[in-house]
Amino acid sequence: MDFSQLTWNPLLSRHTCSPDDDAGDWLGGEAWVTPQPFAVECLAAFEAPRAEDPGNDWIPLTDTLGSISNISWYDENLIFISASKGLEYLYKSTDKGTTWQISNEFGSVDPGRFGKVQMFNQNEGILALSYSSFIAVSTLLNTTDAGDSWNDFGNGFIFPFGLTHFEFTSPQIGWVATQNRSIFNTTNEGIGWDTLQTGLTLQESIDNFEFFNSEISYGINQNNIYKTVNGWVTYSIVDSI
Repeated sequence: MDFSQLTWNPLLSRHTCSPDDDAGDWLGGEAWVTPQPFAVECLAAFEAPRAEDPGNDWIPLTDTLGSISNISWYDENLIFISASKGLEYLYKSTDKGTTWQISNEFGSVDPGRFGKVQMFNQNEGILALSYSSFIAVSTLLNTTDAGDSWNDFGNGFIFPFGLTHFEFTSPQIGWVATQNRSIFNTTNEGIGWDTLQTGLTLQESIDNFEFFNSEISYGINQNNIYKTVNGWVTYSIVDSI
């Protein structure tokens, strides 16, 4: 597939992994793209030096997993895909996406949906799971065996209305933004959660955020870019679209 086809395609998902790891180190020009909502291929460009265009040649890795909604990775040998194929599945690859296995017996939930996976190392990580229980809700799961099994994270807290994004700076410290425009924070591996923001307006809500450290973070919604210097206790607009 020619990369030029991907750059303008309006069906491309926003679930595209940047070609570096959490430390900002280049991973050999790899990139992942999920065309939505019709195509179900996972694509990657390998072995391209950073000085060159890593998107000239794209290799189809799979077209059998279903409709892919999220791709997450720790490195090239630990990759997770959330996909729908009748039921919802979480797949794992340990060989650069050549083969995929359902992530243990917890691989299907109906009517649930798996989301992002954030791995802290080769074995420990967190997974978002959303489902309907009269209203949409979400929870976090954790693994200590590289995704072979998943259990409740911390106290198994249920986030009402579902989450839009989560991010951890360590296994102990993390943040969750929810559909009802709230922001939660834990400092003890999910045993307890503090509500940092609630009842935000659409203009104030945070849909996605990234951290530089445990205090400084940038977040976005449809129209604004925000910055916090105290872990989302307070924040302000730094730019608007």
